Amino acid sequence: MKPLNELLEESAAFHGHLCPGQILGVRMAMTGCRLAGIDDPKSSKNLIVYVEIDRCATDAIQSVTGCKLGKRTMKHLDYGKMAATFCNLEKGTAVRIHARDDSRDLATAFATPGGTKKEAQSQAYMVLPDDQLFTITPVNLQPSQEDLPGHPLSRVTCDECGEGVSDRREVHLEGRALCRSCANGAYYLSEGTMARPETPAAPPVVAIVGYSNSGKTRVAASLVKILSRQGYRVAAIKHCPHGHDSGPRDSDSRRLYDEGAIRVIASSPDKVTIQERVSHDASLATLASLVHEDADLVVAEGFKSSGAPKVLVLDDLSEPGPLRNVIATVNGDGGPWGCPRYGFDDLESLAGLISREFLAHLHRERTKIPA
Repeated sequence: MKPLNELLEESAAFHGHLCPGQILGVRMAMTGCRLAGIDDPKSSKNLIVYVEIDRCATDAIQSVTGCKLGKRTMKHLDYGKMAATFCNLEKGTAVRIHARDDSRDLATAFATPGGTKKEAQSQAYMVLPDDQLFTITPVNLQPSQEDLPGHPLSRVTCDECGEGVSDRREVHLEGRALCRSCANGAYYLSEGTMARPETPAAPPVVAIVGYSNSGKTRVAASLVKILSRQGYRVAAIKHCPHGHDSGPRDSDSRRLYDEGAIRVIASSPDKVTIQERVSHDASLATLASLVHEDADLVVAEGFKSSGAPKVLVLDDLSEPGPLRNVIATVNGDGGPWGCPRYGFDDLESLAGLISREFLAHLHRERTKIPA
């Protein structure tokens, strides 16, 4: 590995200027490669880097490691965090490095009269030890075959728009293979298409997945209870692939439904219940869009094929199949997902993880409900 000053020069030339983010990125890449066992990253074929932000540090990491999106050796996960994970494919080791927010406070000691905050940060980030700059966490990370460098593993045609989709990025919905734009909505509007009026952002969704009788409902119900008592407004969605009862057979609303009504709405002072006939199983994204915008979070039970962040509930008998976006496991180890693990007796901590990851943006005053 080249010395820091030389790497900073190369990074500044690549990025266009030298700034605190560049210095953090270079230091992060040097530390990550060292801990992952990569001595010469630019000549290594065993390094994949996952970056969690699209800021200056990412350019610095690319400059130091030589990893690139086009070579499939750099993966961008838009978490908005100054963090990156360095994975050594040969050794099966990985380390996640997160830039500590409190390192900015330490930089004030490097301020000079008339100097700027950025100058103080730049000086501090050059010399502060790793443990004062970063939180370093060894993680388990096993990239799936479709995420590795090499020729595309598959290519299918979207049944809606006719465009090709590579590397198993398609979504299978109602017997059709769809690209993600057609399945979940595109980030653009076609020319001439009237822009849709702004709507409130949909609440985040966390899916609780696992085999039958693994404890999914126990986890989902506990999270709803814990987060609700903390003052969050939580909605819930349950997937019932084998059907479900729409209410007592002797109820008036059930009789209306059984007689052929396509939609039955039962309203009372404390709740509204809707029963609607459908011709196919709805996606989680479709169901979540029905949740009122005043919900802070949706806890879904099931929907393991969705793209939602997932909590995987394990049992001792079943081996989980391939899953994407697993953020935590319950009743087992972190497995190949490199994520935190919790027991059934530690669901308060799991609720804390979900609160930090998905509800930290809520700055309003919350009223706690007594236990």
